[in-house]
Amino acid sequence: LKNKFLFSLLFFWIGTSSGQEIPRVIHLSNDDILNDQVWSITQGKQDRMYFATSDGMASFNGSDWQIPEVSRQNIIRTVAADEDGRIYMGSYDEFGYWQRDNFDRLFYTSLLENTQAEINNKEEIWHILLTPQNVYFQSFSSIYSYDKKEVKKIRSPGNIMFLQAVRDQLFLQQIDGGIFELRDSNNFQLLDGTDFFSDKKVVFILPFEKTGLLVGTEKHGIFIWEKNIVKQWNTPLQGDFLKNQLNKGLQLSSGDYAFGTIINGIYILDAQGNLKTHLTKQTGLPDNTVLSMTESNDGNLWVGLDKGIVLIDIKNPLLFYKDVEGDIGTVYTASLFEEHLYLGTNHGVFYKKENAHKNGISNSGFQFLEGTQGQVWDLRKAGDQLLCGHNEGTFSISKNKVEKISINNGGWSITSLFDNENVLLQGTYSGVVVFKKNNLGRWIYSHRVNDFSEPIKEIVVDEEGGIWLAHPIEGLRRIFLDSTQSEITNNYKFSEADGLPSDKMINLLKSEGQIFVKSGKRWFRFDKKTNQFTNTGKIKNQEIGKLEGKIILGENDTWFELLPRQVNYFLKNKTGILPLSLKAGYGNTIHLIDGQYLFCLDNGYALLKSEKLQQDSTEKFPPIIINRIEIVEEDSISMISLMKNDLELDNHQNRLWFHFYQPYFSSSPSFRYRLLGAENNWSTWSEKSEKEYFNLSAGKYTFQVESKFGHQSSAINFEILPHWTQSWWAYFLYFLGFMMLIGLFQIFQKRKFETAKRKMQMDQERLLLEQQMRADNEKLHIDIVNKSKQLANSTMNLVQKNEILLQIKNELLQLKKKSDVQIPGKYYQQLLHIIDLHLTSDQDWELFEKNFNQVHELFLKKLKTEFPELTPGDLQLSAYLKMNLSSKEIAPLLHISIRGIENKRYRLRKKLGLSKDGNLTEFLMKY
Repeated sequence: LKNKFLFSLLFFWIGTSSGQEIPRVIHLSNDDILNDQVWSITQGKQDRMYFATSDGMASFNGSDWQIPEVSRQNIIRTVAADEDGRIYMGSYDEFGYWQRDNFDRLFYTSLLENTQAEINNKEEIWHILLTPQNVYFQSFSSIYSYDKKEVKKIRSPGNIMFLQAVRDQLFLQQIDGGIFELRDSNNFQLLDGTDFFSDKKVVFILPFEKTGLLVGTEKHGIFIWEKNIVKQWNTPLQGDFLKNQLNKGLQLSSGDYAFGTIINGIYILDAQGNLKTHLTKQTGLPDNTVLSMTESNDGNLWVGLDKGIVLIDIKNPLLFYKDVEGDIGTVYTASLFEEHLYLGTNHGVFYKKENAHKNGISNSGFQFLEGTQGQVWDLRKAGDQLLCGHNEGTFSISKNKVEKISINNGGWSITSLFDNENVLLQGTYSGVVVFKKNNLGRWIYSHRVNDFSEPIKEIVVDEEGGIWLAHPIEGLRRIFLDSTQSEITNNYKFSEADGLPSDKMINLLKSEGQIFVKSGKRWFRFDKKTNQFTNTGKIKNQEIGKLEGKIILGENDTWFELLPRQVNYFLKNKTGILPLSLKAGYGNTIHLIDGQYLFCLDNGYALLKSEKLQQDSTEKFPPIIINRIEIVEEDSISMISLMKNDLELDNHQNRLWFHFYQPYFSSSPSFRYRLLGAENNWSTWSEKSEKEYFNLSAGKYTFQVESKFGHQSSAINFEILPHWTQSWWAYFLYFLGFMMLIGLFQIFQKRKFETAKRKMQMDQERLLLEQQMRADNEKLHIDIVNKSKQLANSTMNLVQKNEILLQIKNELLQLKKKSDVQIPGKYYQQLLHIIDLHLTSDQDWELFEKNFNQVHELFLKKLKTEFPELTPGDLQLSAYLKMNLSSKEIAPLLHISIRGIENKRYRLRKKLGLSKDGNLTEFLMKY
């Protein structure tokens, strides 16, 4: 079972009570497991740390914690890891080993189940010792030897203390007896002269010089056994060891000794017995009871306590001072002056007698310098004076006495003129002020630069006499002063037109005669030839485009880049990282003396001797390890074996969860990652040690992860195989199907072409037929129109003829009635007969009917069929009405009066079944 917890680094240093600078103490704090007793510590394969605790066996890789659930069933008293990846464990009535499988899971193997040795029941294994030949499991009464094949019990000389290895020899103390050496893996022999320890409890045996043993006792101090003689170790700390109950001892790879006590924490001494560091609860330990210690591969000291785990960062070249009580406050500046270390803080000026530059330790506490209460910005040595830029003005300090020499508030920074060291310029809250020496050679306030009242936080003078002034928030100027330093002769304010992206939050730097300006996270160099800023150039052989932090120059070729969570140092051709968190916006590094530097912190400071950086080889950061890849599916999570680098995954295994770590314990590692094949850009830096990818498509990928510490990197290649529908044989089937589709398509196209051809032919025939029909119809229409015209003409002629005949007839009738005209009756009747004959001529109707039927085919036939009761006269009237002839025009044709026509129309309406409102003419015209 994996338990993942937050890894928090809590830094504790000594306070004002003793004034001691000590190594950094890192407290691994977690309420679930790490505030319990830690009985044993070991470092295993891939640099993982393992801890025997009262809550089980815990492992830590720098980012994640893990506790196998089965180990929680017992109090784990001891652990020891070998080079093969086994983590041997001892507890109550049990011992065996843990080992990781190919999926990075811990599995336990008990050695009690497969041993033939006689095992004492109900005993507790408190100690494990690894040698090249055997693994020794030990209680206070028994020793079991395991050669990785079988377990054997070794006959002990009685009740015993822990077996310890010194120069390939194995020693232990018989309780209430002397010290024995284990020879031939089964034979104990008493060391001459060690009966001295029969009334003492030996808690550690360590090498001393070339042949001696350093023997630590619980309550009687530390002794040296050499050439069969026991003598007390000549160390001034024997009194401490007598009363503080020694419990653990360890010789470090540096040759120093670390001693853990039950009552008063940890002592680190050099080989001669001189104290180098004393760590207690007051200096940052969770408690003073040391239960276990080990030195990790990087040379740091891990300590198991009654309440948790701490890492003593003794390989760190920095020593730290922490203001535990908060009396000193935040440190902004410092100076080493008159054999005293002065600190400028937000509370004022503090000082102490300083010998840190000699041996790295000062046991005197800081004292407050009366009269300096308030914010201090700057401490600068100037001859036999220490000038203090203060919120309330500027003070001169000498022999721990304070004298106010300027009332101009806010002395941010002081610098000398390029060509006149007898003049100092100071940037203040309200402009630039000038200091000069008086007749006694003492610095005194001279005057303020006229007509300039802007606040100035940073001030730099270039080789041409130009004075660069940086506003604390916004603004960058370059001014020139007259010979009296009173008047400004030239005042230029820089803007974006000069090549700077912004003039806000400016930092200034002068290096090798050049002026550099930091704007945002970028550095720019001022080009004297163009009077423009450029982002090309170098600061101490480093491209400015690669720098983003504030730059502090030291002596010779030493300089620092201050970043939010670390400080990069540059020492000749060597670079490295110092794990420091400086105050945001006010981070500062002070060169004290002879390669010593002080870093200002929120609650104290850190000291660095550059000679330590020169002595130590380039820091070797551990590699990044990709320790687990999980496949996340709908209802389960499975893991991938990492035995090989090139992995092949099924198509559905496309949601992957990568876990990785860098076993770097001095600081929380930061990572960035990318997945080539899906993305080319790196992620942002993060302390998160895992990354999940969703819905990855088939293809080849490379997961890359890089650490910020040492820029170590690791990568793993994998391929997500295509779905069976994307396999080569599936593509072959797709090809065959495609070819078949092409064939079918060609057949289809051929048929389609033939069909289209036939359709085109049919369409052409249809078009020809339609054209012919249209021509015939047009011809027919023309014929009908012509016939209609002929019909109309003939009808009108007939009407006109009948009208004329009727007129003639009426004239004859009128003439007959006249008395003065005598027409013979014979001729008279003959004329009337001729007229009537022509009026009622069947030949006229037949001609009309013939022409009418040509225009209105089937009209009369259809009308007669649907209305059989119609008489020939009705049909004749209907035909005239169809032609839209009026009653007046019809009357001559039928040789009757208009009234007679109306009567015939009335009868025809009734026969056709029309209502009174129905229009007879419209009905027949539409018929």
